[in-house]
Amino acid sequence: MDPTGRVVFTAATTQDPSALYAREVDGVVHVLYKPNRTFLEDHELGEIERIQYPSDGHLIEGWVMKPPNYESGTKYPLVVEIHGGPHVQWTPSFPSMFHEWQTLAHQGYIVFFCNPRGADGYGEAFMAANWKDWGPGPTRDVLRGVDELIARGDVDAERMAVTGGSYGGYLTAWIIGHDQRFKAAVSQRGVYNLISMRGTTDIPFFNDFESGFTPWENINSLWEQSPLAHVPNMHTPLLIEHSEQDYRVPMEQAEQLFQALVLLKKPVELLRWPREGHEISRSGEPRHRLQRLQRMIGWFDRYTKQITSRVS
Repeated sequence: MDPTGRVVFTAATTQDPSALYAREVDGVVHVLYKPNRTFLEDHELGEIERIQYPSDGHLIEGWVMKPPNYESGTKYPLVVEIHGGPHVQWTPSFPSMFHEWQTLAHQGYIVFFCNPRGADGYGEAFMAANWKDWGPGPTRDVLRGVDELIARGDVDAERMAVTGGSYGGYLTAWIIGHDQRFKAAVSQRGVYNLISMRGTTDIPFFNDFESGFTPWENINSLWEQSPLAHVPNMHTPLLIEHSEQDYRVPMEQAEQLFQALVLLKKPVELLRWPREGHEISRSGEPRHRLQRLQRMIGWFDRYTKQITSRVS
């Protein structure tokens, strides 16, 4: 705030990643500087629509990002994005993953993302609603959103993919171990074995809190809650992405899931990132971040039969 009472601030919207604004004393807000003006003049962004739907007594908030030049009445392939945490919150402005969603939309996909039970921002009861229930409850929240989009007629139910990172990687693997609707999946830096995770992660007490107990107190329950226990039911082609210097969710998690799927002769690939940690999608080497998007889109295209151009 300057001596006149004017407030200068930065803000992001669904159509601009960042701009400098001023709010005058009379309440009028105007733009001072738009660093992305030239880029936005040359690139059309996908529009976002907010949706809400019920799930087990909860009201789930989600968003649909449509491809540029979206045409009503046309069925598009779908990519479902699942956030990590699990206690974080996604919004429709420009968060850390927004560039990924826009890239997918430009490749012809509708992108759906939501805040299933456990997410921040909706009260303490909602945030605690996935305690001891990382898999089944949140899965219903996500898939009911998918059902909503299919019922609206926007989505081709035969060309759907799912992805997520960290806890989102866990839920991606959990979903394909319990539901066969997706043609392709990419699990990123995910948790797949809650038993070994307790002894290798840099936040072991977080696991104890979320599960309600340690492996030596109830190992059978932890195994049942692990996606690795449900590998025989995984039939969706899966690309597993993990970083070799990830200390939050160590590399051994990806190696276990990959080896199990290979043993069972399931369609799977493992993508290992050297020199990267848990934050590759946000702060990884630029070359790796670009290659990550290329590999993800290539995997989705292969199995949804969507012909698109390469990311450049």
